[in-house]
Amino acid sequence: MDRLSLSGLKTRVRVGCTAKERASAQTLELDVDLFLPLARAGLRDDLAASVDYSALAARLRAELEVRAWRLIEAVAERAAALVLAEFRVPRVAVRVRKRAWSGIAFAEVFLERRARRRPPQTARKML
Repeated sequence: MDRLSLSGLKTRVRVGCTAKERASAQTLELDVDLFLPLARAGLRDDLAASVDYSALAARLRAELEVRAWRLIEAVAERAAALVLAEFRVPRVAVRVRKRAWSGIAFAEVFLERRARRRPPQTARKML
C-alpha cells in the first residue's frame, strides 16, 4: 500500500486536563499518513485518484479547532475518524505532538486506524 503524508501540520487547539490549560489555544503538531493506492494518480497525474492534502489540512484544522479537548489522544482519535470517513482511505496513522513543560520537548501520541469493512450485500430472497 502506498502512503501520502502530511508532516508537521500545525493547528491551534484548546487542549489540556485542567480548565486553566484549556483556557487558551496551544499549538499542536500533527503528522497524518494516509495509506491508499497512488499508482493511478501518479501515472495519470490525476488529483481525483489521490487525496487533496490542502483540503485535508483545512478540514482537520476546522474540525479540531472548534472545541476544547482534554487529551491529545482524543484529538488523534477524532483526526483519524475524520480521515477515514471523509477521505475514504483504508488506513490512517496519526501522530499528535504537544509542547510539554520544562525539561520535556513535547508529549506525543501515535495511533493507527483502519476503515471498517462493509459486509457484502446479500441477494434479496424472492417471496
